[in-house]
Amino acid sequence: MADIIEQSYSHYILRIADGNNFENARGEKVWGVNSTKTGTKGFVNNTSSLENPENIILWFVKNRNNGLASYCAPLKNVNKREVGELIATPTNDERRWSEGDWDTDVYYSKLYDIKHLEIPTGIRNQNSVQSPSANIAELLTTEYINIRYNCRPG
Repeated sequence: MADIIEQSYSHYILRIADGNNFENARGEKVWGVNSTKTGTKGFVNNTSSLENPENIILWFVKNRNNGLASYCAPLKNVNKREVGELIATPTNDERRWSEGDWDTDVYYSKLYDIKHLEIPTGIRNQNSVQSPSANIAELLTTEYINIRYNCRPG
């Protein structure tokens, strides 16, 4: 557990609407965001070319859930969606996403279903992606260490 405690983590909170599209793409371990939206642009710029993205923890929050985290996972990478004949990322239909204007894929690993833990994220606005306040980030670091040590990813 010492190696877990000694790591420092950064956190991002991502809204996943009602969670249906998130559940549909869960097997691919991917979520889509629109890089032109408030909050998301900074996230994409800050995470697209990291050497150690696994030190960034993503907290997924459903709408109308009082800001409680439903899932968390370390970031794997962030890529612009490509459409073309030779290189193409899956379409919204192929991912069974109902609708959306997502232009960026956010890949994660080791997804933890944490709905039962009722972890507050402090998210209070409608931005798709946001950074937590300093005190919430400290809480999320503590919670993630406990989750990683005590839970199995699914």
